[in-house]
Amino acid sequence: MREYFVLTGKMILYLWNRSDYKKEGRKMITKVITSIVGYAFTKGLEKYNWQTIYENSKNDILSTLEKQDVDRVKSIAKVFEDKRIKEYFCSLNIKVGYGFSKTLRKKLYGIFSDFAINEDDKKYYIEEFIKDVNYHLKELFPDVSRDLFFEEAVFEAMKCQQELTDKILRQFADAKLKIYNIWQYDSFIRRSNKYNIDLDFFDYGEDDIDKKILDEISSKDRIYVKVQSREEGLYYLLRLLKNQTDFNDNVFVITDLSSWNSLEGKVSGKILIPYFYAEETIPLITQNTVVHVLDNGINKPNKEIVEIPNRTKQNLSHCLSKYISDYNEVVRLMETKISTFSILKRELFEGNFPEPEWAGGDMRLLVPAILSGSWSDKAGDKEIIELLSEKGYEEYIAELQRHTNTAEPFLISYNNSPYKKYQVADLQQAWFYVAKYITNGHLETFELALEEVIHDVDSKIENGIRTVECGTYSAGLKKGLVKSLIYMNLYSDEYPNLGSKSSKFVRQILKNADWDNIAELLPELVEAAPNAFIMAVEHAINNQESSFWDLFKAQGKEFFAYVNYPQLLFALEKGLFIDEIRVDCIKVLEDLCAAKIDGKMLNSPIHTLSSLFCAFFDEPNIGEENRVKLLSVFIKKDSGNAWLLIKNILPKNLQGYYDYLSKPVYLACEKNNTPLSSKDTISIYKEYYKLAFKCAGNDLDKWCDLYSNCIFFAYGFKQEAFDSVKSIIKDVTISDNLKYKFANTVRKFIYDCRYFNRKYVKDSDVNDLEHIIYDNIAYANYRYKYLYAFESEYKPLKPERYEEKNYTRDWEKRQKRREQEQVRIIKELKSKSDSELLTFFDLLEDDSSIGINLAISLDMVIDLEVCNVLYEINKKEILRLYFSTIFNAKGLIFAFNQLNTIFSDHSKDFKYILLKSLRVNSQFVTLLEKQSQELQNYYWGNISPFVKEDDYNFNKYCFDKLLQNGNVNAAWSLTRYNDYKLDDYLLFLQALIDFQSNGYDFYGSKYDIVSVFEKIYKLSVDDEKTQNVIAHYEMAFSKAFRNDNREIKPKFLYNQLAMNPEFSAFLIKLSYKQDNDTEVSTLTNEEIKIAENAGHILYDIKFCPCVNDVGDYHADKLGAWIDDFLAITNDNNQSKIGMHLLGKFLAHFPKDRYTTWLPKEICQSIEENKFFQGERNESLVQGFCIECYNMVGTQCINAGRENISLIAEYTSYAQAVKLEYPFCAEIFRCIAREFELESQTRRERAVHEY
Repeated sequence: MREYFVLTGKMILYLWNRSDYKKEGRKMITKVITSIVGYAFTKGLEKYNWQTIYENSKNDILSTLEKQDVDRVKSIAKVFEDKRIKEYFCSLNIKVGYGFSKTLRKKLYGIFSDFAINEDDKKYYIEEFIKDVNYHLKELFPDVSRDLFFEEAVFEAMKCQQELTDKILRQFADAKLKIYNIWQYDSFIRRSNKYNIDLDFFDYGEDDIDKKILDEISSKDRIYVKVQSREEGLYYLLRLLKNQTDFNDNVFVITDLSSWNSLEGKVSGKILIPYFYAEETIPLITQNTVVHVLDNGINKPNKEIVEIPNRTKQNLSHCLSKYISDYNEVVRLMETKISTFSILKRELFEGNFPEPEWAGGDMRLLVPAILSGSWSDKAGDKEIIELLSEKGYEEYIAELQRHTNTAEPFLISYNNSPYKKYQVADLQQAWFYVAKYITNGHLETFELALEEVIHDVDSKIENGIRTVECGTYSAGLKKGLVKSLIYMNLYSDEYPNLGSKSSKFVRQILKNADWDNIAELLPELVEAAPNAFIMAVEHAINNQESSFWDLFKAQGKEFFAYVNYPQLLFALEKGLFIDEIRVDCIKVLEDLCAAKIDGKMLNSPIHTLSSLFCAFFDEPNIGEENRVKLLSVFIKKDSGNAWLLIKNILPKNLQGYYDYLSKPVYLACEKNNTPLSSKDTISIYKEYYKLAFKCAGNDLDKWCDLYSNCIFFAYGFKQEAFDSVKSIIKDVTISDNLKYKFANTVRKFIYDCRYFNRKYVKDSDVNDLEHIIYDNIAYANYRYKYLYAFESEYKPLKPERYEEKNYTRDWEKRQKRREQEQVRIIKELKSKSDSELLTFFDLLEDDSSIGINLAISLDMVIDLEVCNVLYEINKKEILRLYFSTIFNAKGLIFAFNQLNTIFSDHSKDFKYILLKSLRVNSQFVTLLEKQSQELQNYYWGNISPFVKEDDYNFNKYCFDKLLQNGNVNAAWSLTRYNDYKLDDYLLFLQALIDFQSNGYDFYGSKYDIVSVFEKIYKLSVDDEKTQNVIAHYEMAFSKAFRNDNREIKPKFLYNQLAMNPEFSAFLIKLSYKQDNDTEVSTLTNEEIKIAENAGHILYDIKFCPCVNDVGDYHADKLGAWIDDFLAITNDNNQSKIGMHLLGKFLAHFPKDRYTTWLPKEICQSIEENKFFQGERNESLVQGFCIECYNMVGTQCINAGRENISLIAEYTSYAQAVKLEYPFCAEIFRCIAREFELESQTRRERAVHEY
């Protein structure tokens, strides 16, 4: 690292303005400052393209001259296009520093002197050009711009001052002082890596830690921060302070003792960071804040230390993505690198790094570890490590310990509950140093391990849900072994004994493989042996009995269903970048397009091919000509699926979207990261359109797709598209349905163009589309030409132009026109004959709105023939609205007269349609009661009326009729909109129980059931017998209360449990075995019925003894409740489960209603029950602790931070009761420890897994 020493402009001004300095010191301070900024004259700037700065600045000047005097413009333009200026900027690749603007100005004046340009213009344009250069410099290379600005400021400060003294001379005479500020470190880091990473990269998202450090800096004169790597800690600290504008200019890093000592008594109000190995003995520089950065190897007893946790992988990925635009490069780094700083530093930063410390030891010891890659202390994994190492597991781990979790580790270990996990820190680096030590003996044992581990089934389906990591070996070991195959492939040329081992092993794995079981390994296997992989896939595709096809079958319950074929697609996508198997992978993807795929995932073979053939992006760099050829072959092979692909890759109205392909992580491959030019994109789109037209042929369905947006107009294919369909739309062998679909597509496009004014289509083209294509569609059944008016979305051919403010008005106008068109068409067809009209209705959808216009068209007259035909062709919604429109106008008496006269002989279902069209009110009910009982029952048994009346008696009548006829769903609907009495609600709940018991589906949800109880709870219920009845129904529907987001409790059942120990013990008796593990044998029929739901009730209802449903705590009753409860459970031979559940119940004392948790009565009870059957009461403790864990509920996992408040909460409980109730305090501390251990485990996983 080049070392600099820069004093800020503020410090220079302060020192220079001191009047007590001697004049002769000016020369020395000049020398010192010159040495300070001297680094600027030698900094390498090969990365910066100064020619771009020149071109941009020149163009800015020329653009200002365009509208000025021609001869004058020519002269000035010649100056800035002079090759000498360009050569000067090219020379800046070597050196640049203080005096840059001055040197440039001098150069320009020299060049201008060769041209006949007046002095004013010369001065003006030179200064404007220099301003432009500085602007573009700041825009493109802000770090260089900042350095130049700083250097200029320093020297300007020197020019403005008059005096200098011996004191400043003595203070800073040594130009080798090693003192640096934040901005130097920021600049150095940025220039030391290819990704332009700066200090901001070291933001780990630890806001609480950051705040603590800043608070310490503000309040103390010496603080300590600790991190795994000291250098990493320094950068973390500088990043934090860089963003504190109040003091970021007052932060200095001192890197040797002499520089540190030189500051004594010279500075104040600064933040000083000593960064050298003798810092432990350094004196404190008073009136400043000193921040010590420690690594894990340094301990400071009795010092308060702020520990910076290791960064999480999620944070690392997020930060890398800010600096690295290539997503695949980020994936590679995340996949192959551990977030240990020493490893990241080697990967991200430039420089010569020494070999890792572990590389100097016995490399043969490390061979089993790199062949395994990663493993856990699961029993099966241990056996494999013993097989590979030929040593006992504990012995081998002990030998690796000196290389584990060090500052530059070979091996990382961390807790990954329930097992400890081991992982080679940098597998790529490890193979580089260790591969040469792999012997044939190692490969033989590796083959045995591979065969044993890979085919182990590590997931299963239980109750429709997939459970993973349930095999003999860990998934980490499986993946680690497969990664070894990749490295064997990479080193096969260098080490002959590795040779073709990877291909051999991959063939063995895939031969007769359970593909679904190894699905997650496929993306690695393709990189381990590309040819062996693709040959195995091709073989499997040709065998319909192969387990390969299980990849495409959904497994598990619908909500939890999963399919594994995306893993195969990821592998094939990688293969698209591997030259030797690219074409084979494309053919396989084409074959898979025909596969039946369960589920609704976006990933599919067509989706992958769509990315491959994307016109504006060619990631695998196949080339336009080759992609067109490959697509042409696919069309000949499978035109149906090829068409699905074509639809995806042709241009769309909206901006194109590209879904990046998976790429090899380990194998080198050629890939294109830049979108194609507009010219190339247009060229390939034109080729695709040619293939699309050829593929569409005489298939009008495919032409519907092409005409849906008519973008072929923009690519010059109007005539070809018109000529291709002219004969098809007149072909009598083509179905009218298909022709109408095409016509509707064209009509919609014409409407959209004229309404929204599509810019890519000319008005003349739209007119031609209407008159040449749309108007010439010939139907065998001419009635099809009328269907447009009966579409749910009516699209007139001549709409008014879209205006946002008139959108609602336009929609209303369209609806009015639609109604008018429908009425006109119905009348026109009716005028020809009734059969014409009725034949036409058979073509329509059963859209109720048509019934309204039918009634209007028929002059609000009931047409018996029309009614009969509509019923026969199953257009019941049209018929209902036809009735409703007429009867609403003419009244209920007229409706029932029609029912009793012209429709008297019709079926009850037909009559039901008529009745269904009428509004339900008191008059309707009176008239309905005069109909036959059969019709009445049919009506009430099927109708779902909307009744919201203030008349309770009328509502009650309808409610009772619905329940009497088994129409529970309709009765439930009435309870939503009307208020009833308690007996009515209870009647409904009983009916619902019977309804569901008989196998019928309730249309409502659990939420709706709880809503019925909510209405009950608003009523006054004082009678104990009635309360017990309600509690009975609450028991029946207890599951409905479980996840209700309104937190409505089953009030009466809750109070029974909370206030009546006999009832709680009774449910335990029905739900759990006795202490001797036997079932309770003597149950009555009623008890057996209750037992079916008792367990759910105890699980779902969270209550605390003697705390009622509104949270009132009856402290005086608690002791008796617990005594009675324990006595009964003991009599039932259930004392152990009784203790456990008592702990669970007590954990539900409300935390938000009282000043303390738990109250003294509960604490005293826990103390009194510390011992059970002569031993520590583990049943009570476990019940209480487990429920405290469960009450946390769903958490958003945030690297263990989510438990911080819980740890503090239970620690405070323990502190509050430790003197009076020590057993309670012990329980609280136990809970806090469990949350802390969980937090630590989650943090370790977050650091090492992603």
